[in-house]
Amino acid sequence: GSVPIGYTRNPEKKGYLVIKEDEAQIVREAFAAFLMEGTLSKTGTALNDRGFRLPLKRECGGDKPRRGYFMVDNLYEMLINKAYIGQRVYLVKGEQRTSRAVWEPIIDEKTFHRVQEILKSNYRRTKSHSDKRYPFLLSGLCVCGQCGDRLPGKSAHGNGGKIPYYEHGWATKRQAYLNKKIFKCEPHRIQAKKLEPLVWEEITKLLTDPQFSKSLIEEAHKIHEEKNHVPETDKLRNKICGIEEQIEALAEHLSKIPKGVSPTPVFNQMQKLEAVKQESKNELEEMARLGCAKDEPAPLKDYQAYLTAVRNLLSFADAPDLRAKIAQRLVQKVEVLPGSFRIHFYVGKSSFVPMEPDPRPPGSPQGPSQTTKKELKRGSPPAKSPGVAAPSFILDSGSNSLTRYRGGRI
Repeated sequence: GSVPIGYTRNPEKKGYLVIKEDEAQIVREAFAAFLMEGTLSKTGTALNDRGFRLPLKRECGGDKPRRGYFMVDNLYEMLINKAYIGQRVYLVKGEQRTSRAVWEPIIDEKTFHRVQEILKSNYRRTKSHSDKRYPFLLSGLCVCGQCGDRLPGKSAHGNGGKIPYYEHGWATKRQAYLNKKIFKCEPHRIQAKKLEPLVWEEITKLLTDPQFSKSLIEEAHKIHEEKNHVPETDKLRNKICGIEEQIEALAEHLSKIPKGVSPTPVFNQMQKLEAVKQESKNELEEMARLGCAKDEPAPLKDYQAYLTAVRNLLSFADAPDLRAKIAQRLVQKVEVLPGSFRIHFYVGKSSFVPMEPDPRPPGSPQGPSQTTKKELKRGSPPAKSPGVAAPSFILDSGSNSLTRYRGGRI
């Protein structure tokens, strides 16, 4: 791995590190700040405000540079690194072991262990589950229509009480410890009470309007006929398998080459095959990205029968957790755009078996999806009612399927 911040390699002794004093001072300040602030987020903010920056270049750790400022992730990794107390951590048959290192410590053991105790104490401070927590309808479904980032559900307290919303999770985390924040996508966050009623209105329309579901299936069949590249993808997969077999054969041949015979031609051939294999994999991924149908659209009769079964469940108990399960099963994703949104609906044949348990394991591919869109308007949050367990056949099995949306540019 890369050399920890605060050290550099000893050019005269392999495996030895020497302290790099200017960086070591950053490490000492990080430990001291954490003992004063008590949490990772407050410590990161304090260190950034005081002008401390991390070196971008990694020594012996790959080409990817570090972020120049402190975040929860890089601060946590620094605080738990036993290299700073002069200990070396290594694995023996999967078991982690520790031994005295051949370099000087930067942090004394008393300070290090005090930090570990606080980290351990903070880790146990989890939020309790209660009825007061907002039941997010679109957990795991919301994505930014511009950058593709997930928009997880969060909440904040305002003048009107607790306000639930969906927000760019990674962008927020990345800039959480900077005073000046720059968010490129619009909107960066959207209130749940504004988005959820509109999405649920479209789901309700799908469940109750046969013409709407018919139009989705008809368009799905049209797209499937136009962009079904299954024969091409099968050819590429077979090609990749054939190349892998050739590489294995060459590797076996390499082990049998007599001493004195140069293995360079075999290595060169293996490199060429690896290049062709990677090119084929890239082509396969590109076809998947552009939308190669992995499943044909469901027959209209089966699709509408499934929707009828789901609609009957809602008439029995219209609870928030049941609504969320239904949304997970019918919707592939909800794209949030400036002033509008798009809903991608599942319409694949293998996705809908009315009133039967789904035999496939979680993570198996679903079918194509279609989309609808609607302008964002003010609305009220979904009505709350006592929780009820969702039937076993309403499951989110995941999807890497083709998705399309109806309508023009927004």
